[in-house]
Order: sequence, then structure tokens, then C-alpha cells
Amino acid sequence: MISKDSEPLVLLDLPPEILTQILLFLPHSSLLACQCVSHYLHNLISNSVEIQYALHGSFAMQTDNPHCISPAKDRLAKLKTKESRWEELTVNFSKTVRVPFPTSGIYDLTGGIYLLGDVTRKALHYAYLPSEPNQEVEWNAIHTEHTIIDMGLCVYEHDLLAIITTQAKTPESSARLPMESLVRHEIHLQLHSVSTGLPHPDAQQPVIPVMTTQWERPAVGIEIVGDNLVLILAYYENAAKPNDQVFIYEWKTGKLRMRFMAPYQSYSGLLFLTTEIFLLPNTNTERLEFWKIPSGISDAESPRPFFALALPRLNGHKSYAHISCRADPNPTSTFRHSQKPFHADPGQAIAIFNVTIRYNEDAGAIFHQLNQTHGFVFFVHRSSLVRCLDRFSSQISYDRNPQPIPYSQWGPPICRWFAAEAFPMRWITTTSGQRCIIIQDIGFENESVSLILLNFNQNDVTRVLAMERREHEAKMRTRLARNRLTELRLQGDKAQITVGQPVATFEQTMEELGIPEAEWSLMGLSMSEGDDDDWMDVLSDDDSDDWDGSVRPKRRMKAMNRQDEAVDDSHRCFAEIVYSNLPYSVCSSQERYRYNGVLLDEERILGLKTNLVHRITTVDILHYG
Repeated sequence: MISKDSEPLVLLDLPPEILTQILLFLPHSSLLACQCVSHYLHNLISNSVEIQYALHGSFAMQTDNPHCISPAKDRLAKLKTKESRWEELTVNFSKTVRVPFPTSGIYDLTGGIYLLGDVTRKALHYAYLPSEPNQEVEWNAIHTEHTIIDMGLCVYEHDLLAIITTQAKTPESSARLPMESLVRHEIHLQLHSVSTGLPHPDAQQPVIPVMTTQWERPAVGIEIVGDNLVLILAYYENAAKPNDQVFIYEWKTGKLRMRFMAPYQSYSGLLFLTTEIFLLPNTNTERLEFWKIPSGISDAESPRPFFALALPRLNGHKSYAHISCRADPNPTSTFRHSQKPFHADPGQAIAIFNVTIRYNEDAGAIFHQLNQTHGFVFFVHRSSLVRCLDRFSSQISYDRNPQPIPYSQWGPPICRWFAAEAFPMRWITTTSGQRCIIIQDIGFENESVSLILLNFNQNDVTRVLAMERREHEAKMRTRLARNRLTELRLQGDKAQITVGQPVATFEQTMEELGIPEAEWSLMGLSMSEGDDDDWMDVLSDDDSDDWDGSVRPKRRMKAMNRQDEAVDDSHRCFAEIVYSNLPYSVCSSQERYRYNGVLLDEERILGLKTNLVHRITTVDILHYG
């Protein structure tokens, strides 16, 4: 019982262990503010491993995995090491893996697994990728009786591999009719456990019949989040121009929650924004459509999106031909099949959209038949797309088709567009978390090139900009020092620049110009033994006059923060100037590589080497952490 005379208990009177747990509930911006309140809070926050781990995770856009048993101290150390290696593309270890089978176009990289199909289309081969140098890489395989069209993975959440297969069926009667008019193709979903290859234990219906169709092999889009599996089946370049089909399954029960159709060549990819909302780029309506997963079995006759963002308007005779998209990792409520201490925050992940534009039929037969296409790539954070629902909430509509928001209103602040000449578009698994990896397409030339890493983490961009600003200021001071020493030379004051007093002269000159010793190394200056004559040469280096304010080449990093920058539209695809202002940083690897393509996941870069028929033969695993 507390007496009336006792002093009231204040927050800072609590034991530090309890206070730490309270502080962990604060937004991280508030945590940093608390550090400035008092010496006690400053020391508590600075010395708490749990709080520092939370702060570093927030800065790096990583989310903690409670299923990992590592202590916070080890998690923090791993996080710091990982971010340091990625910052300058410093490889932890590398392995080369041979691909012992002829590959098909089926592939994926997610959940620490690299998966490839083979030319038989009756097997999927996959390997768990190493996190330690002593871990070996072994190929596993799942074989099917029927032809594999494509697949989808959901590893960390469900240990799930969904395989889409097709099987030809011919009726026994009606022998008088042409064979091609009789054949029907049954499309199925097969649900397997990745770790065992067996039917998934949570699937009440491990084989789900999807539909029967007269066309053999559709293009597939598939994503799995939570209990929901969204499947797109579309037939490209089909003379009959069949409708695209979209299916939403509750995969654990096998129940079809919703199905709808769209005109030919509407959909070619999808993206989950949250566990309940997914996005479909529609090439016909030139929109990004927002769809909601129904809570039960939908009985809507004509399902429709509830929100839409317009893509940039195109010039006449041009149309969007294909839009694929991806953001990794997917939204999830759990990483229960992962023992990693942390993962990239799905909600903050960068999404990549590969956009192909071509001449439409109105352009005339010559242009249309030439099938000339132009490619673009744009990036936007998943969270930015979700926030559009708040920014333009008045345009949300569940009972009629929504009015799309023009690109000029929603896009420029949150997007970054590139002409696709710099982005090989064969593989889309080039992003993970906030990062994207690219490499120049070298074809079969005997040429090695650097890897280029784009980082869309705005915290990192701010930090790099600050580093550039400090270097710029230090460079300006260096120029002042050079000019001052030139004056001393011209004045003939040789006593101050003779070899007899090099250290004193250097220190005195720096002190006179107000340059602290801590900045010498930043400017590339030092006075170690044997540097008597060199420091004058550093200050009088003619190349420094060409310095453009960017970071020094040895760091190979630069922040890209140009505003109101328009995408290069030399082929005049767009009817409007497409601005994109999303800042990012770019880093090039010091090592050079001969790869035909590169892929990216949370821990590593995969360098791919292909043969003359473009089949993958070798995979280099570059691990960073």
C-alpha cells in the first residue's frame, strides 16, 4: 500500500529492464529523441543491446524473426556486418555451382532457395543456398507425371511449392473430327512441401483442378500470401484471343474464393500489397488495379477493382504490351520456417515493374508486324502504393469502377523510371528488400564488368548524401590549403616548406585553415613516415580540378537525388513527360565479372552463365550476409 506522503512514481524511477521494454514500444524516431532528454536515457538507450538492435533494424528496413533463438547481441552483430558488406559490395565468400541438367525458362529465387525447371518439363530442381562457407550446395528435384507450366514458392511462411501442370485429354468418340479440335487440356495446381517434396500436409486437397481448356500452355502469374493463392492464366499471341482468367484460392482447403475474366492480354503479373490486397497491372486499361481478397466465397457476378492508378499516357499508335512485377519478400504474418535472425521488411520492400511498349494495330500493318518494342523499368516502394489509398481515399469505390488517379498526381514523388537499355529484362528476380542488382549485358564477348547495386532505402540515401556533403566541404578546404601553399611558394618562404620541417608546416597550414586532424584522412592526406614530399603533391594534384562534388572513386558509391528528372523517351512512347523523383544510391563492385545475368536475394547475388542457346550452365554464389 502506497502512503499518502510517498512521492509519486515517475517513469525514470522504474528498473532499467522494465524501462527498456517500454522504450521498445516507441517509434524509433521517438527513441532517438529520448536520447537527447537526459544523460540517463542517453546511456540507457546507447548501451541497451535490445534497443540498438531495434534501431539498427529500423534503419536497415529489417524486421526481427521471433522464431530465431539467437540472442540480441548476436543478431545485432550479424546485422551490422551484413549492412557493412552490402554497403560496398564486399563479398563474404563465394561458391560456383554447376547446373547438371538442361534448363527451361522456369526459375525463381526466394526464401533462400534457387529453383530451375528442365527441358523435360516434368521436374523442378532446387537448391538451398549456403549462408556459411562450409555449407555444400545440393540439387533436389520434384518430379511430376504431367507437364509443368510454371510454379510459385512460399518458403518461409508455409514451406510451400505450388506447381501448375497441364494434361492433354482426347475423347474416345468423334473420330471423324480433326484431332486438334478434340484435344482438351486439364490444368491443375499441385501443392507440395518444399522440404520433403511430398504433398503439403496443410493442404486438404493437394491437387486442385483449375480448368479445362482447348489451348495447351498458358502464361502464368502466381503469388501465395497467407491462406490465399492468386493465379493468372493468360494466352499470349493466340489467334483466338481468349480471355485472361484470374483465380483466387484458399489453398489449404482448395476452395475457390473468386474467379473473374478480363479481355485478352490484360494481365501478365501481380503483386501483393498487403495480406488482403493485391495489385494487377492492366495493359488494356493502362492502369494499376487494386483488388481485395474476399473474406469468404465471393458470389459477385462481375468482380471489379476498388481503386486504380493510371500509368503514364502513351502516344498514339503505342500500347502497353506486357507488364511484369515483383517485390520480395511478400507480405507475411510469420517466418516460422526460417531460422534467420531477421528479414527484409516486406511492407517496405521495393517493387520492380518491367514495362514493354509496342506499336498497336492502329499504327499500320508494317509497324505492327515488325513487332518492335521498347522497354522501361520503374521502381516504387510497396508501402508507397499502399499509402496511395490514404492519399486518394475519395477515389476508392466498391460499387462501381473506380476513377483512376493520373500518373502526374500519384507517381513522380514515389517512382523512379529508367529506360530498359540499362536493365536486362530476361530475369525479374533482381530485387530483394530495398536493393536491386544489375549488370551490363555482355552477350558472348570476353568482357568483364562491375556489378551495380541500387539501394532505395531512404535512410541510406540520406546518409550517403551527408557523406558526400562532408567530402565536398573537405575538398573545398583542401583547395584552400593548396592555394595557401602555392602562395607560400610564390613568396619564396622556403623555410616553411623545406624537408627539414614538413610535419610542422603541414600541421600549421591545416590548423591555420581550420581543418581538424579528423578530416585529413577523409581528404586523402596523411603525414606518415616517408610522406615528406608527397603531401604537397596531393594538394596540387591537377585532377582535383575536375572533381564534381561526388564521392571519391575508391568508395564507388553515389546518391542519386535529382528532382523533376524525366525518363529518357527517345522513342517517343509517352504522351506526357514522365517524371520520377524517388532518390536512391548506387554502388559499383570493385571486382569485375563475366556474367550473362544476375539475381538477388536477401543474403547474396547469383551470377549466371549461359550457353549459346541461353540455358544456364553455371551459377556463382556471392554471399554478403
